Amino acid sequence: MVIEETSHSQRTLNGDCVLFALLTVPFLPYFPYGFRAEHILAILFSVFSLRYIWQTKKPSRTTLIPVASLAGGVVATVISSSMFSTAGAEAGIVNMFVRIFLAPLLFLSFVFIISREDIKLTRLADAVATTSAIIGGISVLSIFSPVAHFLHPFVMEDGVWGASRAVGRQPGIFNQPLEAGLFFGITAIIFVYKFRERNQNITIASLFLVVSLIGGSVSLSKTFVLGVGLAMIYAFFARRWLALLILSSSAIWIGASSLFLNPSGSYFKSLLALLNAGGPIAAVSAGRFGVEQAGNSEMAAELASAGWSNVLLGFGLGSKMPLDSGFLEYAYQGGLLALAGYLLFFAFFIWISFRHLTGEARFLSLFLIAFSVLASVGGPTITANRAGYVLILVLVGLLVAAFRNPPDRPIALRISAANSTDS
Repeated sequence: MVIEETSHSQRTLNGDCVLFALLTVPFLPYFPYGFRAEHILAILFSVFSLRYIWQTKKPSRTTLIPVASLAGGVVATVISSSMFSTAGAEAGIVNMFVRIFLAPLLFLSFVFIISREDIKLTRLADAVATTSAIIGGISVLSIFSPVAHFLHPFVMEDGVWGASRAVGRQPGIFNQPLEAGLFFGITAIIFVYKFRERNQNITIASLFLVVSLIGGSVSLSKTFVLGVGLAMIYAFFARRWLALLILSSSAIWIGASSLFLNPSGSYFKSLLALLNAGGPIAAVSAGRFGVEQAGNSEMAAELASAGWSNVLLGFGLGSKMPLDSGFLEYAYQGGLLALAGYLLFFAFFIWISFRHLTGEARFLSLFLIAFSVLASVGGPTITANRAGYVLILVLVGLLVAAFRNPPDRPIALRISAANSTDS
């Protein structure tokens, strides 16, 4: 009995160390030419994953479906880039390829790591929530110039980060407010899941939540507002006092941040103007859709009126910038084939939410997917650098939780055994 307990404690410690390492990787400084640590690690661990699948000769279709969906987008964009001269017209083909190719590699790598280390969904949620509080604190401190100067190696110096700060928006360690809003929107939903755990320290969890909400608020991101709104709906069904805490904290800190960082009130004025001009879609997408002159609206119209080859395969990697929509990032560069893979990825998680997840895990999955799809209207999601990394990590945690094998059997990537019940 003592040996078993020690073994279980050692597994938990190992899993916590792995989680800490996984959540540290995306927040490391950039390498030269815009590469990051996860680019290397994703390739390394995906090789281990594929090697394991080859050795066991039992690849799980529940693992391969989401990976194949994202990989399909990669294939479509590569084919398109080889066919059309528009590829690379406004952005580097290699950089755009890495963005899309990284998503299936990360997914495959995380399935291998999380299942091999037997990392439970509750532990993953704890780690993400703690990380969110730390990153939120960094975002608040980055308001002050010395801290902001320290963050320069951690962000892409393409002008967006500096321009955001110049107008009173604080993305912190993220490249732009949209990315910060996506990350803190994701974690707001995860916090609601955490509050449903038993033996939860309400005081510490509430403190972490408030710090995280402040970190999201100083970004003045509409994506963050969307995430908070969905988190409140989730919290209302879970614990109504939690919905009140999220609502009051968010309202206070978004309002305070706007007055302190943007005293002209242009943030709320722009949101109201977009709502009046183009309705909820224009407001949620920050004017990228719902307004005729918007860049994304024009790209969507261009794609819709193009020849069948472009509709099917898009215009190639880097054919347009900025692609401020998760849908257009795939559709414009890889056509309907790439977009179908992107949509199938989210549809797969809706399926497992109803078919294989129960209780709070089901709610967490559904609200995360709802947020990811809605946020895709106004920006990238699974390809959004640090935020996309964390989103994929949590989705993999849900996938492994849905198909986890009994603890006395090897579980690394062998979740296919659970599929025998589908027949």
